[in-house]
Formats: sequence, structure tokens, C-alpha cells
Amino acid sequence: LAALNGAVYIIFVLFVGPLIVVMNLFVMFIMTRKEVRSTYTFVFFLMALNQTVVIGSLSFSMFKTLLFAGCNPWFYSLTWALFDLIVMSQLVSLCKAHATWLAVILALMRLMSVRSHGTSELQLKLVLLLCGGALLFVFITNIPNFLSYTIYWVRFDSLCDNTDYGEMMVPITFDSIELYKNDCLILRLSSLLTGVFHSALPCVLLIVLSVVLIRFLRKVSYINHQTFLEFTIISQADRTTTLLILVMITTMISEIPQAILGLLEGFLSDQMREQVTTKIS
Repeated sequence: LAALNGAVYIIFVLFVGPLIVVMNLFVMFIMTRKEVRSTYTFVFFLMALNQTVVIGSLSFSMFKTLLFAGCNPWFYSLTWALFDLIVMSQLVSLCKAHATWLAVILALMRLMSVRSHGTSELQLKLVLLLCGGALLFVFITNIPNFLSYTIYWVRFDSLCDNTDYGEMMVPITFDSIELYKNDCLILRLSSLLTGVFHSALPCVLLIVLSVVLIRFLRKVSYINHQTFLEFTIISQADRTTTLLILVMITTMISEIPQAILGLLEGFLSDQMREQVTTKIS
């Protein structure tokens, strides 16, 4: 079952991943047009950019895994090791966390707009500061993760059953030794920080903001008996708020399981971590 699941996952990513990347690039191009520029489209552009980096990197990694399935020493180059170290181990987690916090920023922007009946909107400079601050916050809380991986040079015969190039040294990206020192201190710290600040905290904020926005939508529904013009304006605002609520819900569906796994990995013992979180994740 595990082997079948892995094969299905690779095929799914290889077919759907590039399609989503192309779709995101098309959406990003549309959002750069002058006619649709706003603070909302700016944040949506950043979210699409983050997701494009994540899905594009994952698709590229799956393609490399499928292409380099054979045991050949030239497949283990320093370039691939650096790609795994910098992009897959660090950049992907940063982009995912930043996209989650951008959803929180969108929710805050919409809440301010709805409460003021559209008269109060965040200025672009303030939105830039919020997005930049979120990125800096994610980067700082990800510092323990920077120490979690490193590049090792190992004998090729320790990776593959190949006697022709057995003594050749090849680079691979793997867990750092520092990760397991002092009762796995860095591992636990990294899991707790990323679990809390990359997933759990933004999801809690999204839950609260979703409830508040839904309450405002219900209040607005009582005004729908007013004039047709007002009804049209309210309906447009309702659709925008509903769209943002859907974005928030899909973000929570994606991030809450990761938050639970991160917290479990930080608190459980080594044996329990091997039995529970490794299999679930």
C-alpha cells in the first residue's frame, strides 16, 4: 500500500503540478494589469507566487526522482544536493508558511473593510509592511530548520548496489548530526516553532476571523430588502467576502494537519515519533 501510495503521489504531482504552475502564472499575469490592481490583488499575487515556488519545486523534485530512478553516480551531483538543501528543505517551507500568513493578512483587510462598510481600506504601504513583516517573522522562526540539514559525501556503494563505482564519493542532503544532539533539541525546537508559528497560530487566527466574517455576512443579509442599487453593492461585497472565507477554509484544511504533526514531533519521544508522526506525515 505504501509503495502504491508513493507511485500514485509521484504521478499525481507530475501531471497536476505543472498544470497548477501554468495556471498560477496566468493568474499572476492578469493581476499585474492596471485595471485590476489593488491591495487585494497584490496579496493574492504574493500568495500565487509562493504557491508556484512550492508546487514547481515539488514537481521538479518528483521529475528528478522519476528520471534518476536508476543507480548511476552521475545522478548524485553537487547541484542536486544544493537544490535539495536550499530549495526543498528551506525555501519550500518558507513559502508555504508565508502563504498561510498572507491568508491571515487578507482576512484582516477584509474584516476592516466590512466593518467600515467599505470606507476604510489598508493603504498599499501598510500592506507591504505587513507582508514583509510576515516574511521576516517566518524566516526568524525557521532558523532552527536551517541547522537541520547538511550535505554529506558518502561512498556510492552505501546508496546503491553497484560494484563498478562503489568507492566513488557522491554528495547527498541528509539530516544534520546536530539535529539529534542534546536529546534531539534542535529537532524538537524546529518542529515546535514551525508547528506553532507556521501553521497552528495562523490557523487559530483564521478560525476566529472566519467566524467574525461569517457573522458580518449574516448581518448584511438582513439589509437585502433595501433598494436595488444597494442590494447590488451588498451582493458584490458578499461575494468578495465569501471568496476570502473559502480561501481561508482551504488554507486551514491544508495547514491544521501539519500543525498537529509539528507539535506531536516536538513533544513525543523518539520511539513514538517513529511510530506515529513519521507514518502519518
